[in-house]
Amino acid sequence: MVRCVFVWLAVLAVWVTTAVAQSNGPDFDVWSTTAMRAERAIENAQASDQALTTLRAELDGWRREFAEARTANSTRLATLNEQLAALGAAPAEGTTEPAVISERRAALTAEIDRLGTPRLAAIEAFARADGLVGEIDGILDARQTSALLARGPSPLDPRAWWPAAASVGNTLDSLFAGVRQATQSPAQRERALDRLPFVVLMTVLAGLLILKSRSWLMVLARPVLRRETTESDGLARFLVTTGALALNFAGLYLLIVALQTLEFYGPRGAKLLASLPIAASVVFLGYWLADAASQVPWRTKRFAFAIRLAAIVLGVRILFADVFALDGYSATTLAVLDFIFVMVAALGLGVIGQALRRRPPMAEGEMTEQRGLSFALRKYLGLGSIAVALISPALAAFGYNEAATQLIFPMLLSLGGLGALSIVFEAVRDSFAWLGGTGSRAREGLGPIFVNLCIGIASIPVFALMWGVRPSSLAELWSKVRSGITIGETVISPTAFFTLIIIFALGVMITRLVQRALSVNVLPRTKMDVGARTAIVSGLGYLGIFLAGIIAVTSAGINLSSLAIVAGALSVGIGFGLQNIVSNFVSGIILLIERPISEGDWIEVGGHMGYVRDISVRSTRIETFDKTDVIVPNADFVSGTVTNYTRGNTTGRIIVPVGVAYGSDTRKIQEMLLEIAQAHPMVLLNPGPSVVFQGFGADSLDFEIRAILRDVTWGLTVKTEMNHQINEAFTKAGIEIPYAQRDIWIRNPETLTGNSEGEIG
Repeated sequence: MVRCVFVWLAVLAVWVTTAVAQSNGPDFDVWSTTAMRAERAIENAQASDQALTTLRAELDGWRREFAEARTANSTRLATLNEQLAALGAAPAEGTTEPAVISERRAALTAEIDRLGTPRLAAIEAFARADGLVGEIDGILDARQTSALLARGPSPLDPRAWWPAAASVGNTLDSLFAGVRQATQSPAQRERALDRLPFVVLMTVLAGLLILKSRSWLMVLARPVLRRETTESDGLARFLVTTGALALNFAGLYLLIVALQTLEFYGPRGAKLLASLPIAASVVFLGYWLADAASQVPWRTKRFAFAIRLAAIVLGVRILFADVFALDGYSATTLAVLDFIFVMVAALGLGVIGQALRRRPPMAEGEMTEQRGLSFALRKYLGLGSIAVALISPALAAFGYNEAATQLIFPMLLSLGGLGALSIVFEAVRDSFAWLGGTGSRAREGLGPIFVNLCIGIASIPVFALMWGVRPSSLAELWSKVRSGITIGETVISPTAFFTLIIIFALGVMITRLVQRALSVNVLPRTKMDVGARTAIVSGLGYLGIFLAGIIAVTSAGINLSSLAIVAGALSVGIGFGLQNIVSNFVSGIILLIERPISEGDWIEVGGHMGYVRDISVRSTRIETFDKTDVIVPNADFVSGTVTNYTRGNTTGRIIVPVGVAYGSDTRKIQEMLLEIAQAHPMVLLNPGPSVVFQGFGADSLDFEIRAILRDVTWGLTVKTEMNHQINEAFTKAGIEIPYAQRDIWIRNPETLTGNSEGEIG
């Protein structure tokens, strides 16, 4: 207990000391010593890579501290400068000003100099630290390039194989000797017996996690499998295999903890146990990928075997790399061993490349464009894998051992990473389909595409590390990215960008929720018609999106005044090239405000007749009676002629033309037609229908029934029923409905009977 108190006091003292040091600013004396030490190390260029990396980390810490000091007291300095500007310009030579003003100006100037001097020193020190960091990065990059291009002993020399085998044998003997020595020590055995219960517990837990994890996860995955769909099966398989991979690794970690607790190993055994988690993770990942590949019908068994083989080779090399370094193997021995690893890895990589180049069968529901793109990517990836599988052994054979290993093993890791990403991408799509319950439509939506894009971007640093990029280089790149891009007086950084996106998305979400609440719960309780409610909801949506954009831009720290030039350029562009778009936009706002047409109205515009289904700010969608959609620009409604058959009410007039034969009783015909019109239930009696004797046609006496219907949308149905009733009434009364008759006169009738000049046969 007392020891814990002392530890906490020490931590508190360190924290207080650090806080005081930060409040007092950088210690430039200590920095000067560190900078001179770094300059000597850079000038000599004799320090090891590890020493240079440590020195670079120290310089990077100073650089971050100076970066913060550059902006220290910025608010206070801005206030002092404003105060100094408020006093006005200093008096010209030969003129005087009140003593109070002169004293105040001198005091403000002195205070500005006092606060500005540390900032200038921090700016100079930051430039110095940044330059030293860049020089160290240049040295490390040059050494890395030199190592890749360096040529060593060739592993094809038979005289080098026996010493290499002897070195490996000596390492194994030393490894077992360390284990024997540890187990024969009485003190070590006594400690092991004391720790035996813990070791047994860890071993039992490790065995349960390794042997029973899959069956446990299958029980947990039953809620997903209940859907009995392709997406649920794929998601359940991913959850089970991925969970089993994680639990197997956890079991292996517990087993390593148990072995480390026993301490029955020597220095080489300690190195192996330290490297075992990384090596095992590579092997487990390979088996996970092979298991996923075996589920694809067009994949071959050789493909899964090649993945496992490559994972094992890579894992074994990682496992023994530190042991080989500990025993100080010669360059020839390392060349022979790496050549063996490269050859076996090249075999697996070649099989993987051939499998990737195979054209898979067309999947059900798969689009040709998607299949062509995915196959093209796999094809080029397979060609690259085969090329690496051929080039790497050749490089190793000619003595370029470092280049060969730095080519083939990162290629294997990259293929494994891409395979893992493809599995995760598929699982994300299946998750959206399972949660949304809409099948393939949810799989191809924007949601899974955005999530997969974020996962892909987040994985880029991992692939960079696979190909030998130093973590310090990634940190340097990230610091430059975080500093952002300066455009005028505006700095656009990733933080500002994500802030803008998140706030805008929240604003749009809130706007949609308010729109839904109004359209479902509030506006239906009012006396507004459907068109007015739609106009209010649409206008609120545009206003909400506009406000969300303004708030997002200002919250991200983007100065809107700096966009004045861009706005001016856009206004010129609108004036010249976007007249139609602006015209349609303004017309859409006019339509939403004045509402000469509303959703559900039966209209005719520009030769198109149908029902209004949607009104947006640019265009209006009309559904014709042929069940086709016609997109009409909003400007046509404002500047053109529009016929609205159902504006305000659904009453409307229909005209039914009727023709009877000459000689019929016209008075009787008029009475019969009027009775038929008045008897129809859809015809209004006030104003009542009328029958008009239009005139004497070429073949008939022409009448028209003109009637006002309660609902004009039933016009065709009413016309059909009236025509049936008219036909029945005329047939019963013996009134003839004429049809057109024509007399045909044939010129030169002799041509029909034939003559001496020609015959018709």
